[in-house]
Amino acid sequence: MSTPTEVTIKTLLTTHDEYNPAVPTPSGKRRCVLEKYRDLYEGGELFENNKDFYLRPRMRDKDDAFRSARLACTHYTRQAGSLTDWLCSCVFQRQPEIEGGNEYYQSLNDDADGAGRDFAALMQDLALECMLYKRAYIGVHFPGGAVSSLADAKIAATGERAPLDACLRVYGAREVDDWGEDDAGNLTWVRIHTSRPMRAGFEPAGEKLEHTWTYIDDNSKSVFRAILDADKEPDGEKRLQCIEFEANTGGFPIFRVEIPDGFWVMHGLQSTQLAIFNADAALSFLYDSNCYQMLAISTDRDIGAVVVGEMSALKLEKGDQAQFVAPSGVPFEQLRQWIDKLEGRLYLLVQAMGLQAASKDEHGRQSGVAKQRDMDAAHALLASYRGRMKDAAEAALRYIANKRNDSINVSISGLDQKPEKPEQPVLPVVQRADTQDDPAQPEDVKNA
Repeated sequence: MSTPTEVTIKTLLTTHDEYNPAVPTPSGKRRCVLEKYRDLYEGGELFENNKDFYLRPRMRDKDDAFRSARLACTHYTRQAGSLTDWLCSCVFQRQPEIEGGNEYYQSLNDDADGAGRDFAALMQDLALECMLYKRAYIGVHFPGGAVSSLADAKIAATGERAPLDACLRVYGAREVDDWGEDDAGNLTWVRIHTSRPMRAGFEPAGEKLEHTWTYIDDNSKSVFRAILDADKEPDGEKRLQCIEFEANTGGFPIFRVEIPDGFWVMHGLQSTQLAIFNADAALSFLYDSNCYQMLAISTDRDIGAVVVGEMSALKLEKGDQAQFVAPSGVPFEQLRQWIDKLEGRLYLLVQAMGLQAASKDEHGRQSGVAKQRDMDAAHALLASYRGRMKDAAEAALRYIANKRNDSINVSISGLDQKPEKPEQPVLPVVQRADTQDDPAQPEDVKNA
């Protein structure tokens, strides 16, 4: 098999079925999974601009003004994002580094991608991508080949590396949008898609995007490029010619790290995180709706309207009553308790994923004592990531050694399952001090 030399734009824009499927959201609308998990992780303005996807509808939402008022009351706290960051920071018991080999392999510890990013930082990027999006890739690039990234461009321009001094690159799930597999599920080819806004002179950026698609298999690499309007449907039948072609020998230079669904951190947390968002939204709207008490008049008379002001007065007859009232505060406390329960459930989910990981022995590196020790939930979950990352990174180094004809042993430290006497990771506690026993979700909350 060889990568194509001519393709249509329609082919380039058609992605793998598992790349970015549309999934349901609490609003009933569908959103692509990569965008959904990015919203939940980053929060801030990104979530704010897309929060209509995540607010559950109520019967009165048919009134646009009511829906807008509810949306205005919402705020998002990225507990799942913070928990993912915390787990990612705990993946490495010590900084991962390449051991063995000659001076070139040691240099990768300080500059792995050819642009000054060290090997430990690349492994941190790899772990975060896998926790958020289930999969990520390590790519090997030799500077003597076609220029396909900023790092490659710098190397080609400065000549800082010898032709066989490869650099490593982490590709996220968003970049690799199509791929092929053999019967055993191993990658046979990938397509990497990147885009950036174009700016001509003083014209505002963003009206046009420069797209670059790179096909890579075990024989060759071909690159296609097109400038497309950001807001217009392109001509799908237009054919593009390959602008860069490079023959490849020595095997497939892309190494995938894929996490099983049961260990996929953001996938496991997203449902509870959205439940917290909606409970917080209900509580905020309840507070907002009760900031001002309402005037309630009890009378047998026919009153068409009541004008309230400094120059107005209401004359009550015998038996009439007038008072400012507000709903009971009971739903407030019930909502707070329900939010506390949901926040605690986030950490129980991490523990459940860890126990599931501890029950599997996929890499075969643990002794009986080590396996018992790894029953600690957080360590067991993180070990499932470390093992897969180490396998992929060492495979990439073996590929480089084969291309360079280096007869040396190269390994990676810092990605072992667990040190001899580890510190027990303690999951951060977010439950409030006044949290009571877990209450069942009340009817008031369901209808808030």
